[in-house]
Amino acid sequence: VNGCESERAVAHITVAAPPAFNIAADRYVVCINDTVYLSSTGTSGYTGYVWTLPFADQVIYGSLMSPGVAVKCTTEGYQLFTLQVKDSLNVCSSTDTLQVHVVPLPDAQINTPHDVCLGTPMTLALGAHSDNADTFFWYIDQDPLMQSSYISLLSRNASSGGPFQISWNTPGTY
Repeated sequence: VNGCESERAVAHITVAAPPAFNIAADRYVVCINDTVYLSSTGTSGYTGYVWTLPFADQVIYGSLMSPGVAVKCTTEGYQLFTLQVKDSLNVCSSTDTLQVHVVPLPDAQINTPHDVCLGTPMTLALGAHSDNADTFFWYIDQDPLMQSSYISLLSRNASSGGPFQISWNTPGTY
């Protein structure tokens, strides 16, 4: 005022950059009730984490406030997982979203007689299967079909779904 000037006020301002990160998953397609492991990448030096999960999914390792979590996926379909990360000053935040496809368990039924005579040839085959079932593993008790001592494999189809011609070597209930 009138050519006079006061001392200048000094302001110290820290300008923080928003966190730069992405969500990573151990897999992007999981079966219903399986676990997906989610983590943040590029989050060094950040202190605030907040996960948002699909309804009904459960954290089985970590917490909603940690940089990584293991989540039990309980709802079929494309599910969105969101992570908000805050900088160390708690001034800036960034959000990333990741989509995981949760698929139903495959299903298959066996078409075979329930009672057979020892040594009599029989057919072991699929009766039906769900659309998402494409590879089949056959077991007699705990042994893979091709290694089982309980049966003789008489013939087989090249498909993992069979059919197989077998005869039983050992009486019992399997």
